[in-house]
Amino acid sequence: MNWRKRLVILGSAAMAIGIGVGIRLTAKDGSSGDAASGPPRISVSLANATLLSDDFPRDDVEMFGKLLNSWREEGTQIVQYRGEFRLDYGGRRHLSADNAVIWITPRLVGNTTLKRFVVYLEGQVRITEGEQGTVTDSRHIATFQTTGRVWTDADTRVEQAGNDTELYRHALTFRDQHAPGAAPGAGSPVVPVAARKLTPAPPQVTYRGGKTTAKKVGDEWVVIATDGVYISRTDPNAPNDPSSFVEIRSREAVLFATSEGSSTEDAQGRQVTAQQVTGVYLRDDVIMTRGERSIQASEIYYDMEYDRALILDAVMYTRGKRRDQSDVPVYMWAERMRQLSPTDYRAYNAKVTTSEMFTPVTDLTAKQVDVHDVTKRAGPYEATQYNAIEYKTRNQLARIRGVPIAYWPGSQGTFSEGETALRTIRVGMASDFGASIETQWHLFKLLNMQEPAGFDMYLNLDAFSERGVAAGIDGKYLRDNFYGKLNSYLVLDNGSDNLGRDRPDEKQQQETIRYWARWQHRQYLQQNWEFTGEISLLSDRNFLEEWFKDEFDTGKDQETLAYVKKVWDDNNAFTGLFKIRLNDFLNQVEKLPEVKYYKLGEPLFDNKVVLFGEAGATVYNRAVDTERTDIKESGVGFRGDARIEAQFPVKLGPINLVPYAIARGTVWTNGWSDSDPNSSSNGGGGTGRVYGAVGLHSATNITRVFNDVENRFWDIHRLRWLMKPEVNLHLAAMSVNRDELQPLDPTVEGINGSSFANVSWRNVLQTKRGGPDHWRTVDWMILDLELTAFVGDPTKSHFEPEATRPPVVLPFFDKDVYAFGYYAPSRPEESFAPNGVVLDYFYQWRISDTTSLLANGNFGPGGLDIENIGFALERWPRLSLYFGQRYIRALDSNDLVFSANYQIDRKYRVNFTYAWDMKNSATAVTRITLVRQLQRWYAALTFEYSQTAQRQLVMLSFWPQGAREIRFGRGVSQWGASTESGGQ
Repeated sequence: MNWRKRLVILGSAAMAIGIGVGIRLTAKDGSSGDAASGPPRISVSLANATLLSDDFPRDDVEMFGKLLNSWREEGTQIVQYRGEFRLDYGGRRHLSADNAVIWITPRLVGNTTLKRFVVYLEGQVRITEGEQGTVTDSRHIATFQTTGRVWTDADTRVEQAGNDTELYRHALTFRDQHAPGAAPGAGSPVVPVAARKLTPAPPQVTYRGGKTTAKKVGDEWVVIATDGVYISRTDPNAPNDPSSFVEIRSREAVLFATSEGSSTEDAQGRQVTAQQVTGVYLRDDVIMTRGERSIQASEIYYDMEYDRALILDAVMYTRGKRRDQSDVPVYMWAERMRQLSPTDYRAYNAKVTTSEMFTPVTDLTAKQVDVHDVTKRAGPYEATQYNAIEYKTRNQLARIRGVPIAYWPGSQGTFSEGETALRTIRVGMASDFGASIETQWHLFKLLNMQEPAGFDMYLNLDAFSERGVAAGIDGKYLRDNFYGKLNSYLVLDNGSDNLGRDRPDEKQQQETIRYWARWQHRQYLQQNWEFTGEISLLSDRNFLEEWFKDEFDTGKDQETLAYVKKVWDDNNAFTGLFKIRLNDFLNQVEKLPEVKYYKLGEPLFDNKVVLFGEAGATVYNRAVDTERTDIKESGVGFRGDARIEAQFPVKLGPINLVPYAIARGTVWTNGWSDSDPNSSSNGGGGTGRVYGAVGLHSATNITRVFNDVENRFWDIHRLRWLMKPEVNLHLAAMSVNRDELQPLDPTVEGINGSSFANVSWRNVLQTKRGGPDHWRTVDWMILDLELTAFVGDPTKSHFEPEATRPPVVLPFFDKDVYAFGYYAPSRPEESFAPNGVVLDYFYQWRISDTTSLLANGNFGPGGLDIENIGFALERWPRLSLYFGQRYIRALDSNDLVFSANYQIDRKYRVNFTYAWDMKNSATAVTRITLVRQLQRWYAALTFEYSQTAQRQLVMLSFWPQGAREIRFGRGVSQWGASTESGGQ
């Protein structure tokens, strides 16, 4: 039948519905099909539960009823309720009936227990899915699965099996009739899989209506249904795919069929194959459900043969997945929508949002939106990606509270971090940067490209009234055999840097164009090869410190290098490094190249000797900033270095003894004293060195248990004392002092000939907490003490700070190398060894599960080098507090710090941080942040003041739920935010 004739029939059907035509549908056998023939039953497959998910949600399940009895059969927990049964699933799905039988089958998926539910409902069945509609029936089967908790409650519990009850027999029969893949009944043919693929079974259609009538028009039958219509479509070729099962409800419908159909007496409703029903038109309160997707509309025409639909005045609801693995709802309003396939929809004049509000905080409007479900299922009832939804738009407009904020020709992406290309926005006022607006956008969405799996790329667009405009790209990526990170930022800077009150000479006019670009990449190759590449470019020496203070303080050095590694036989490795300096204002040692071979833990003589060895050759060039230091370029030279260590493990009762011997030799082609006035050498500098050492490492473990210790006030139930005493003796000698060597690498030229004695005592006091049936082991107290006495290396070399030389001379080496004395157990010659005694301590007292005391410190020959002591209190989820003191002698820093987080209610959280600089008697920082949870977004208002940095700040920030690892700020004030905490 052509479309013109079909439109005439649709018009006639609409008129018939309008005047209330209610003629009984006469079946081929002459039986009546109206409500008087008994309540029809809905045929629902277990793989396609009505309104319930077959994926991997984490929702809890709560069940209630009058009478409960449960038992187990072959690993399945069976629960039977009789009287006033209710089931709440995740707080948004509600099932109720007079009686119910539930089969709960657990299975392990990775480290998580997935529980599959099959729920049989009988008598006054009612299923509610939020605001998406309600299903009513007399009997029903629903399935879902979850990794959440399961709660059962009842007025009366019966401790016996209920498999002999009439309710259970009805449930078992009904489940087996409607379950996909159920065992065929007597005489039912078993069709091989290959045969089903060659001759696929046609979809099955079930329909019913309060009043139905049928008439033949030409070569096609027309069925008119009124007073509540239910239609379902099932594809028997995909019984485990939730998207293959479709339910449609409306008040009125017209069906088109090639034959009148048939009515059976098996209480399964009217069954018609797709060869008979070719299409259906529905109107008035239409609800179409397919798995987790539901569509409300005024009118729908559904092509049953090709599984396509035309939908008018549509509202689609589905769920996606955020990056933090929580659910995100997706709503789409459209004047007109087409279903192109079971997983593809196209909407015209549409509005998309992840907010449940009628007037959403943010939404995206577009002339055309394509939605594609890319959920991948590994097998029946399994999903490797949970409800992954992709979209693509044309002529889009992003809006906040209905106000347009950005237009773009088109974009595409997922709903993992919202529906718009905007990721974060931040506006504020700072004393040195002026008024500012900082925005971050999803790069691939702006480029109208689908973001590759594993890639997160963002575009930063910023403006500062006192500095200028800026832009950059940040991102990271992770795939099976490679991962990497990209950072870039370009500023048209017309202001001056403010690097603190102690550096007034740095507060000067900077270059107009300033930038930072860095790319880091690691690739895993075949045959255990690994490649690491990095490139970094900076416009000037102060750019990172001014604009990216966090990266400057805690990030790795800005380097350009290529590194390869090959590992074989578990204890053999080869490495190659090529490193050059691109930023001529940084002090770096170029490797042109450096190759090394390692032998790790080679057992000899029946494990009586364990051998460690390494050898390397380096072509080097020490490149320095000649404007900031008096050390000159070394020129290109060659270095060869070899190290061998033999260990002789012995066990004497409970004590492990490991005597060892170390030999190391290093040669250079040139010294450095002739070209550097700071060298103490009067000759040509050291070009060869021999190092030798012998030592002894001993350790044991001691355990004591005190069963009679009990104290309710301190929450102590028994005590176990774990002790690990260690003694290390090291005697060393070196032919050339460090002052005679070029400061290339602290692990080669920086080793020292000190001898030392090291004693450590590590203690853990454990107790039991939690009460009967819930006891757990807790580390109540931890105390680690380490004492090291160094002798034999009184020199002050270029590897240590000197009073006459500013710290900027020493950027070749890690800051911690000369910060305080320490013992390196794996390579003793790399210990930092000031002449004298060094004491390290660490202490932790877990007073309760929510209260802890922490302290650590380091005492050297010059007194206290580092000290941290703090008190942490947590009253989750409302309040957390921290108060502590931090002292670092090398930085001349001594601060008192107080921090508090308080959850005011479900919408508001406040954070307060205060640090007092005791050295300068000034406020290091005062920061107050108020976080407000919006619909799918967060907003934060921040006030900050720093007397030492001479900065004031007021900032308003917005970011979406699910956007993790967000870092706000460009040096003015940097603080992190996450969906979980909603703030700092």
